[in-house]
Amino acid sequence: MELVSENKGMTIFEIRSHMGMPEIEIKKTAVYKHKNEKGEIIYVGVATSAAQRSIQHLNASEWKEEIVTIDVEWMPNRLAAEVKEIELIKELRPKYNKTYNDGLHVDLAVARKLQTFFDTAKKKNTEELSNYYATIENINWHNTQIKKFEKWKRKTKKEKEQLENFKKDLIELNEELQVMEDDDEIDALLMEQILMTESPNQWIAMQLIAGSED
Repeated sequence: MELVSENKGMTIFEIRSHMGMPEIEIKKTAVYKHKNEKGEIIYVGVATSAAQRSIQHLNASEWKEEIVTIDVEWMPNRLAAEVKEIELIKELRPKYNKTYNDGLHVDLAVARKLQTFFDTAKKKNTEELSNYYATIENINWHNTQIKKFEKWKRKTKKEKEQLENFKKDLIELNEELQVMEDDDEIDALLMEQILMTESPNQWIAMQLIAGSED
C-alpha cells in the first residue's frame, strides 16, 4: 500500500480522510510552568485543564508557598505536551520535578516516551481488532470442518447433524463479519494498523501534530 502521509503538503486531517480514517477527538493540553519570586521556573507539568490543576498545586504541592506566577502554553494534544514537558525539564532543571530531571539525554528521553506511546497505541489497536480477526479465524475453521465432513461419503447421523450445525454457524459468522466490515470503525482501525506497521515514524509524527490545524 502506498502511504500518502509522505506528502508533506497535506494536513493531518487530509491524510486521515484520504486513508478512510475518521477524525479523532483531540483535546489541547497545557504545559504549565510554576515560577518563584525571582522568576525561576521551579516546576513544569502538563494538564488538560490548566486551571483545575493549578488549584490543586496551590492547595497541596510542597512548593505551593513559592509559586508566584504560572505560565501556560497550550499544545495541540497530550503527546505533544508531554514531549515539550520533557524538553523543558531537561533544559531548565526545575528543582521540584523528579521525573525526567536526571542525566538521561533529552533525545533519548523523548525517544523512549514516543516508543512507549507507540507500543501502547499499537497494542490497543490490535485489541480493538481482536474480535474481527477472531471472527475471520472462526470462519476459516468452520470452512475447513465443512470441507472435511463433505469429503466423507459415509456419515453417521451425528456427523450429518454436526455438518448442518457447522453450516448454520458459518452463515451467522459471515453475517457478523459483514456487519463489522460495513462499519467505518473497522476500516479506520485496519488503516491505522497498516500505517503503524509500514511507517511507524510517520504515524508518530502524525500524532504529534494532530489537532494543530484547529
